[in-house]
Amino acid sequence: MKDRAIRLLGYAVMLNFLSFWAISFVVGDAIQGKVTNGQFYLGNHGKYTPVSHNVFILSACHAYSALGGVMAALLITMIWKWRQNSK
Repeated sequence: MKDRAIRLLGYAVMLNFLSFWAISFVVGDAIQGKVTNGQFYLGNHGKYTPVSHNVFILSACHAYSALGGVMAALLITMIWKWRQNSK
């Protein structure tokens, strides 16, 4: 049961990261974006797309959750492998 939960969490993290990557590739993301005179822009390799405040916040949350999820998944995998090897 525990292994299944870890595997499902891994799939969720992977799906979240892939969706973030696809959206960033097409439109951009808030991490590379900017705010100028109250206007919000998603950045994509030096090109900026104007968006609403809500979309900008959503993009920032999605970016940080995707990157944080990947780091957490790596940490969980390392701990899981360490426990497997110590048995």
